[in-house]
Amino acid sequence: MPDVLPRGTLARIYFKPGETRLDGAARNRILGFAENFRQRVGNVDIKGYASRARGDDAAARDIAMQRALAVQEALLAQGLGSGRIRASAMGNTDRGDAVEDRVDIRFDGY
Repeated sequence: MPDVLPRGTLARIYFKPGETRLDGAARNRILGFAENFRQRVGNVDIKGYASRARGDDAAARDIAMQRALAVQEALLAQGLGSGRIRASAMGNTDRGDAVEDRVDIRFDGY
């Protein structure tokens, strides 16, 4: 997986195709993000992505949202306030690779 994140993306959580549960590595990455941003002022924007399952955009969007909500739940468990977190599903990116199966976490604040 690429280590260079797009501008503004502070953490990226990868998933296996079709999976929506967080593994140990994902939980550790979320813990690190939460420790760094818990006391900062601003909002967290979570965007879920999923590769298209057999050409089904609706299924990809559903998986993407489940992933975003799993990350949101983990951040809430780490003490980030619910009013600070926005989760959304972007569906698939038409890239056709494993990078689609992810959640990007962005922070809007200081």
